[in-house]
Amino acid sequence: MSSRFNPQFTYYRRDKLAEVFFSIFLVGLFFPKRMFTGLPQAKNLKDSAILLAMYLAIPSIMMTTTFGAIASSLAPNMFIGALIFISILPVSLAIGLSTSLLWSSWLSWSLSKLSGKPVSLLAVFQVCAYSGPPFVIAWGPYLGPVMALWNLILNWKGLRFHCQIGGWKVLLAMLGGITLLALIIILLALVLVLLLPENVHMLLESLALIMQQRGWL
Repeated sequence: MSSRFNPQFTYYRRDKLAEVFFSIFLVGLFFPKRMFTGLPQAKNLKDSAILLAMYLAIPSIMMTTTFGAIASSLAPNMFIGALIFISILPVSLAIGLSTSLLWSSWLSWSLSKLSGKPVSLLAVFQVCAYSGPPFVIAWGPYLGPVMALWNLILNWKGLRFHCQIGGWKVLLAMLGGITLLALIIILLALVLVLLLPENVHMLLESLALIMQQRGWL
């Protein structure tokens, strides 16, 4: 009898997206080494992007129903409020995919330098896509930080077992990327505070309300 964790069930297939979603979700959370060790090479960025978008869609929908409702109520009129509400889902998906692509680009470049061999963007972005299952439950109360950490652990395992890079080199590249991202966020926050103080204040109030609802404050 064939196992449900057989690679033919876990790896991406366009004709079985629902089955792929749940299979990779289970295998990615509980058997990541097995999944990444047998992961076939990606043929293009599109398939990885579709897979990642499937996992990002869950928190994006939750964000639309919570943050979207709050942001809409704070809008100056109904039209702008409706526009904000319907744009949150595609915008959040676009941000998630573009951020993952930038993260993959950094890892591809830094790991190529550290390992002395080319590490393709296709392979790294594929690892990020297969590391997506934690996003599905990251929206739950108190689970966000835990799932973010698990996503990074899956990235680390994927780069080790799929891209065949030493663990310490992967860790160094990831720490470098996290540090760079933190500096960019701080810089952007400073610019926003200086240029758009009222908008930042409204955004902070909305985020504080959401965090209270989720039990994070």
